[in-house]
Amino acid sequence: MSNLAQLLGRTPLSIQNIAGTTAASKQHTDLTIAPVNTATSVIFMSAFDTYQTGVAAALVGADKARVSTYASGSFLAPFTLSVVDFGAMVRSVQRGTLAAGPTGSVALPLDTINASRAIAIVSPVQDHQQIVASALTHTLTNTRLTINRQMYCWYYWQVL
Repeated sequence: MSNLAQLLGRTPLSIQNIAGTTAASKQHTDLTIAPVNTATSVIFMSAFDTYQTGVAAALVGADKARVSTYASGSFLAPFTLSVVDFGAMVRSVQRGTLAAGPTGSVALPLDTINASRAIAIVSPVQDHQQIVASALTHTLTNTRLTINRQMYCWYYWQVL
């Protein structure tokens, strides 16, 4: 497939590609974006950014994205992300944050979905020094997203 429209069979309403660097001495860097419908939009971040530099991104409003780092300080993390408004291509997007906690499974309730036609995007915000190969597994049912924490970190999640 040569582009997203060919892959999906339809064209999203908008795609915003953003590159930047997190702010020094801040755990969160907020970015102003062109307004999107939060009910049909998701945010994607490069796996290299997420796992190598310890950052993750979340859509926190119709015109705001947040890039978070594992720890504040003088650490500056470069990032690339995409905000995609799928419009009528998706029925809804549910999203949230799972706070850091001990290892083990955490079940998050969802409004009822058809799990066979849904996808979960789970982004950990962890110390990039830790081994992350087995740090993230999750399961999705019609009413629940279960995140299996294998390390102490927090997560942004989206189900569309």
